[in-house]
Amino acid sequence: MFHPDARFHFRIIDSFTGPFALMVRGDGAVRTGWVAHFDADWSEGGVFDESLEPGLVDRLQAYFAGDEVSFANAPLPAGGPFHRACWRACRAIPSGETISYGELARRAGSTPAAARAAGQAMRQNPMPIITPCHRVIGATGQLHGFVGTTDAASDPVVLKRALLEHERVAVAVGVTASAAG
Repeated sequence: MFHPDARFHFRIIDSFTGPFALMVRGDGAVRTGWVAHFDADWSEGGVFDESLEPGLVDRLQAYFAGDEVSFANAPLPAGGPFHRACWRACRAIPSGETISYGELARRAGSTPAAARAAGQAMRQNPMPIITPCHRVIGATGQLHGFVGTTDAASDPVVLKRALLEHERVAVAVGVTASAAG
């Protein structure tokens, strides 16, 4: 979450996956995520703002409604060079497709051997949906980790499956039809 001393504005978006928050800090840093995955006091210090980022909110609402949208022009979060390269490469994955962590590492300018590092970049993604980390899966097609957990039966991994199904990716028994090496 944002630094506790940072002032931020937030807005809640209704989605089929539950309340989804968009937060913007005073310096322009953007963060998104599911309210259910935040600490109970996540909004302390924040200011609810119904007029926050209307264009971005419209695109998020369209995504959750099942429309194809682009977040290509959304600001890239601050982070190390490899994390930013991974987030940029992740944003280039088309809706309805998946790639492996190794492939993401390759597209970010490294080798598939950097799959674990790419996984850490996805784990630290501060902008889910805008940077669609749910489209990155294991090399075997298994749904690994989401929102910081790797337990396949956890609510976050179930959420990852729901997002992929929302994008019409065939997901069955933890395997997706469009998985790339």
